[in-house]
Amino acid sequence: MKFLLIISFITLGGCVSNKFVSSYTKADIHPSDKFVLSDKAEPKIVYSNDFTARLDEAYSLGYGIMGESAFAKRQGGLKNEKSEKEIIEQANKIGASLVIVREEYLDTLRGSISSSTPTQSTTYHSGQIGGTNFSGTSTSYGTKTTEIPYSINYSNYQALFLAKLTKDYPPLGLWYRSLNKEEKVKYERHQGVIVTTVISESPAWRANILP
Repeated sequence: MKFLLIISFITLGGCVSNKFVSSYTKADIHPSDKFVLSDKAEPKIVYSNDFTARLDEAYSLGYGIMGESAFAKRQGGLKNEKSEKEIIEQANKIGASLVIVREEYLDTLRGSISSSTPTQSTTYHSGQIGGTNFSGTSTSYGTKTTEIPYSINYSNYQALFLAKLTKDYPPLGLWYRSLNKEEKVKYERHQGVIVTTVISESPAWRANILP
C-alpha cells in the first residue's frame, strides 16, 4: 500500500488546481480602461517558443498585455484538452481575446522508490537418527527490497494574456522607447526615441512611420 501511495503522489501531484488561474499576475502595463474586453467563449490561443516575434505581431494588431501565468509542471502537459480548457477559463475570467503560450524544458527529477516484497524459502531435511530414517522441511520467511528508478521531466509553462486596446491608445498608434546609452553615442544625440511598434491602420501607420 505504501508503494502504491508513493507512485500516486508522483503521478498525480500538482494536478488538482488550475495553474493558469492560480499563478496569474496582472501586468499593469496599460490602464485597465484602455482594454476592449472580450465576451467570446473561446480566445485565440497561439503556441510558440518565439514570444518576441508573436508579441511584435500582437502589438502591431493593437493588442496589449493584460497579465501572465507562469509555473513549473511535468513536461508534455501543454497541448492537450485539459490545459486548453484551463487557459480558456483564465482568459474568460479577465476578458482576454488572445493568449500566447509556451513550454520550455526545465529539469529532470531522478530518484528511486523502494519496493518490499515477501520472500519464502523452504529447506528439505533427511537423515537417520538411532537407526530410524527421517525427512522433513523447514520454511523461513523474510522480505526482499528492490529499488525502482524513475525520472520525471519538468517544464516551465508561460502564458501571456492579451486583449485589444482602444483605438485612441496609444496616441498616434505607435509604441516607442527612449534612446539607450549606446544609441545616444551612435546617433550623437542626448535625447530621442526609437519607434518599436506601429499599429496597423493607425495614424502613424497611415503616415508611413516605420519601426
